Amino acid sequence: MGENARKKVIDNFTIDKFIKEYEMAYEFIMNRKAQEPIYLHSHMQQEAMEAS
Repeated sequence: MGENARKKVIDNFTIDKFIKEYEMAYEFIMNRKAQEPIYLHSHMQQEAMEAS
């Protein structure tokens, strides 16, 4: 199980993907209206599910 978990992390959690998601979150926050609530967790969770 340890080897499978390591492979999953290496395949799915790359620095490029992290940077892309961080930039998307930053742009979303910077472009939103001040009164709108921020719901980033569900958006990022959905992308993570689509990638696996």
